Amino acid sequence: MTREEELKELEYRELRKVIVATEWDGENYLKECSCPTCGEKLNEFDEFDYCPYCGQKLDWERAFDY
Repeated sequence: MTREEELKELEYRELRKVIVATEWDGENYLKECSCPTCGEKLNEFDEFDYCPYCGQKLDWERAFDY
């Protein structure tokens, strides 16, 4: 493993907050969660510890504060 690969792996081990986008659909606010590293949409009902797409460690702590 190269030094660059090691550094990248260490970055993925750091806890990063899930990105939450709120959208008004005319009746309700909808929340869409995505990975802060790869941008893939995440299922907020599963609340994975790690992104299933890229392996980033995820922080869901304040994702659903209203």
